[in-house]
Amino acid sequence: MAEIPEGRFTCPSCGGKAELFVDDAPTSDGKVGTLICQDCGAKTEITLKDARDERLEAVKIAVDAERDAFLFYRKAAEKSTNPRGKDMFQQLSEFEIEHYKKMIHLYLSLKDENKWIPYTGVGELMARNRIEGAKGRYETRDDDIRALKTAIAKEEEAASFYRKMAEKTEDPLGKEMFKKLVDEEETHRRLLNDQFYALQNQGEWVWGD
Repeated sequence: MAEIPEGRFTCPSCGGKAELFVDDAPTSDGKVGTLICQDCGAKTEITLKDARDERLEAVKIAVDAERDAFLFYRKAAEKSTNPRGKDMFQQLSEFEIEHYKKMIHLYLSLKDENKWIPYTGVGELMARNRIEGAKGRYETRDDDIRALKTAIAKEEEAASFYRKMAEKTEDPLGKEMFKKLVDEEETHRRLLNDQFYALQNQGEWVWGD
């Protein structure tokens, strides 16, 4: 299962460009998404089945964690009434779903070809637009604080997991991938921590300034 430079998969039927559409939760048979070819239209269900391989089991843990992360941020975005909060949580959700897809691709590559894959990173988080008039206290302020606190813990846990994976992985591509994932999760943690402090102590969202 190859992946072309743009970050999309290739169709196992015709070799054309394909996109992975992910499921919110795995099914009983381990299905995590569907690969749809943009050229021939073929659909291929992607499943992560149990495997007696320490590497695959570790990557499956990462897949589950990244799925939980993007669902958590999506729900936080839906609940927040502050446009700054909505924007930040939504972008974090989109960021984590890319991690989710990358871990699925890594699982398939290790399983089918016994190969690690390169990872250039998702990119920087940045407010889409400066959001005026979105500071101050909102009805869901306490909910947002709880969401931020939970998110910080999730990012710390993710960074710790990927750090351990980087230490255990001997392959240069795999080691570099996990180090970059650590850096990204740590960046998220710092961003969330700064926002948590500002909202708790100043009653303001600083995202978008």
